[in-house]
Amino acid sequence: MTRNRRRLRILLIDDEEAIRRSITFVVRTLGHEIVAVASVAEGIVHFSGSPSDVVITDMMMPTGSGLEAVTRIRDLSTAVTIIAVSGSVDSSGTGLLNAARDAGADHCLNKPFSLSELEALLDTVAETLDAANDGAN
Repeated sequence: MTRNRRRLRILLIDDEEAIRRSITFVVRTLGHEIVAVASVAEGIVHFSGSPSDVVITDMMMPTGSGLEAVTRIRDLSTAVTIIAVSGSVDSSGTGLLNAARDAGADHCLNKPFSLSELEALLDTVAETLDAANDGAN
């Protein structure tokens, strides 16, 4: 992976502390900034006051719906990259991730995902933002 990409500002919304710790460790190791919160409400409040380049949100949390997070954050910013993560699937096998994409998520990751998958996705996002920034200059 190329490490010369922009430093991303990432907001992680996930109710599971172990997931927050693991993703936070990897994201910081990659040189990005991250704020991790445990609820949709906290995530929306944080994003409203301090927009991020990327929001990573779990889709199923006891304190709120990841779909609500995707919809509300997308309403606040069309520029943010939203990554939805879920291990849940419905009876048709499509799961919540299709609904997340329909609600405005840019990328989806099925749980369990490898941290190298997350690294590759963040590298792609940084590359895309760099290219968009270069095109604007």
